[in-house]
Amino acid sequence: MAPEQLEALDVDARTDIFAFGAMLFEMITGRKAFVARTQASLIGAILRDDPPALSSVGAVTPPALDRLSPDERWMVYTSDEAGRNAIYVRPFPNVNGGKWRVSGAAAGFAPRWRADGREIFYVDEGGRIMAVPVTLGEQSPDLGLPQALFRTPSLTRASYAVSRDGARFLLSVPSEGSRTDVPLSVVLNWPTLLLRK
Repeated sequence: MAPEQLEALDVDARTDIFAFGAMLFEMITGRKAFVARTQASLIGAILRDDPPALSSVGAVTPPALDRLSPDERWMVYTSDEAGRNAIYVRPFPNVNGGKWRVSGAAAGFAPRWRADGREIFYVDEGGRIMAVPVTLGEQSPDLGLPQALFRTPSLTRASYAVSRDGARFLLSVPSEGSRTDVPLSVVLNWPTLLLRK
């Protein structure tokens, strides 16, 4: 059951979208989106938790399928429609409801949502991880200005992950002089590093 149904709220298109998403998740992964030992725990999980990202449960799916906002009403993506890669956000599933450029005039790729939907991260053309504050409205998003968080050693593809709170990043970067070793760089306390600049 959709969260709206569990809370005895009016059902609308969101209910159908939830049901479709749950069915699609199970078809792709071979498991249910929400699993619990008891019915009460299952209801709690549906009301409280997000389903795991498809890529985290071993599904062989494109990373773009993980790029819906936490409330599943907005999508963030990379497009080269203006002649170079840029980051855009638009409503979902009504993709004709407008689009807004997140990355400003600069190029960008590999967008990620913060788990609460209040920030979008991406990599700019200089290899910096950028953060854009976001307030998602019913009709349009309110986007802040992109802010550089830190420069990556040599990130050229979508090889990073963001913690749920947006405070930690996990990067997969090639080590110098080696094509087989792939060390992981964990940037801790990046807000403190940012204040030092």
